[in-house]
Amino acid sequence: MQYARSHKIFNRKSTCLILIDFQEKLIPAISGNEAVSENIVKLLKAFNILKIPVFYTEQNPEKLGKTPARIKDLISQPDPYVKTTFSIIGLPKLWEQVREHGLNSVVLAGIESHVCVTQSALDLYENGLRVSVPQDCTGSRHIHNYQTAMNRLRSAGIDITCVESVIFELIDDYTIPEFKDVLKILK
Repeated sequence: MQYARSHKIFNRKSTCLILIDFQEKLIPAISGNEAVSENIVKLLKAFNILKIPVFYTEQNPEKLGKTPARIKDLISQPDPYVKTTFSIIGLPKLWEQVREHGLNSVVLAGIESHVCVTQSALDLYENGLRVSVPQDCTGSRHIHNYQTAMNRLRSAGIDITCVESVIFELIDDYTIPEFKDVLKILK
């Protein structure tokens, strides 16, 4: 008998990562920013090894700074999608890229959880995409705002997960050639 995989498990062919506004002047104010930064690096490295598309945004970079070089160097997209709206809804070229790649699952990471990440997640979900937010790859200045965002997203149907769950779902099988390289990232 043939059994089906859950549609809630990530598939490498239909998934992308969107990193939301992880910018120099915002990062120091984020509660737990060092752990969030390290987890985002793990996520980016794994997506690169697995050859899964990564997109990133910046909000008002003149005032909030750019994406740090340490992060930007892990993203093949040459320039960020610069947004004026808090959600990515105002970035039609990004939406086109997601659709052109045939992607229907989006992993969202970045800051701030209760503003740009939440609004982007809700808009992606409203437009028929599966959305997951690894809770250890996002943050807010105040922990209660972060907790409120995670609760709101969960109740809206957004998957709240963690970096290792995302990565192991994308790997799927320890016999794939990339497994050992990805495993090194997690140790």
